[in-house]
Amino acid sequence: MNASRSLLLATVLSASGCLPADRPEGVAATNVVNPPPYPLSPQINAPVLFDFGVILANGQTFSHTFPLRNTGTTPLRIVGSNAETPCCSSIESLPDAVPPGSTASFSIQYRPGFQSGRKAAAFTIRTDAKDAPERRFVVLASLVAEVEVGTLEPSDRSLRIGQPGRQRARIVSRRIGGVGRPAPDSIVAPAPLAARFEGPATESTWPGGVNESVRVATIDLPGTATPGPRRESALIRWDGDRTWTLPLSWQVAPTLRASPATLILDPARGPSEFSVIVRSEDRPFRILSVVGPSVVANDPLPTKPDRTWSVRFKLDAARLTPGTSADVVLATDSSDQPTLDLKVVILPTGGETRHEKAP
Repeated sequence: MNASRSLLLATVLSASGCLPADRPEGVAATNVVNPPPYPLSPQINAPVLFDFGVILANGQTFSHTFPLRNTGTTPLRIVGSNAETPCCSSIESLPDAVPPGSTASFSIQYRPGFQSGRKAAAFTIRTDAKDAPERRFVVLASLVAEVEVGTLEPSDRSLRIGQPGRQRARIVSRRIGGVGRPAPDSIVAPAPLAARFEGPATESTWPGGVNESVRVATIDLPGTATPGPRRESALIRWDGDRTWTLPLSWQVAPTLRASPATLILDPARGPSEFSVIVRSEDRPFRILSVVGPSVVANDPLPTKPDRTWSVRFKLDAARLTPGTSADVVLATDSSDQPTLDLKVVILPTGGETRHEKAP
């Protein structure tokens, strides 16, 4: 194969992608329109080429049998093979040798998943032939995904503590003739989440007889009292017990943030003074108290609400007993975040050990 042909093949294959075959598999290419009713991308000039045409991709497996000819006068031994996209293709039933003047065959399997677009999968057969030891075989397909689900904007990916939010999704269902899926019937999410469709499906028809239904879903996210990542899922349902899982993820950020949030306490220095800046993301607040087993004293606390406060206090590691937490808790009048924890790390000195929070 010359350099330009190899580059073209590599370019198409690099865009092909593979999906794991984790959906129910079909068998033969029953939903193939051949040849494609309209061009989707340039063809690949390979020694042996087969085009499946337009395929409604729904996780099924397609197969094709290629001929392997020996035009020489001695047996052609097969010494190796390679499926260049092993994630979504494989070689089956490869013979050990082809007699002189004969034609053998081998089959390939192609698992495109739920992809869309013009895709290719290449296979290499290595032989003991001196003139052309490698033979390249390529299958092509114009894939139309039966289902595509994507996020729509605006969608909340970061919420403050206690703040509810919303995410939106676009669900596309496609059919060719009588094969495929209509618009989904329902969408559900576990409480306290709530999911619903925003309106009826929008219907359209592509060239080549592809019918497309689009629905937009909204998922309401509850306010959460604990900061950190959140992961849930919604279930999209079609008739005939067909489903699709829609993953949901968002981050819950604290309303109040402290800087620094971790304090280093050295017992060898005795009581140590710390200053912490606390800021609110949305509204004024007050700090009501500074509490912790190592707290010795603190400066007078603010009496008027503000969005930023500087808190000064002293900590003494000598006040701690083994196994107790050294952390400091700031109590606030914020309804979203009534407490703010400051991590305290005790440096070991002499025979002492670090006091850490009990599990």
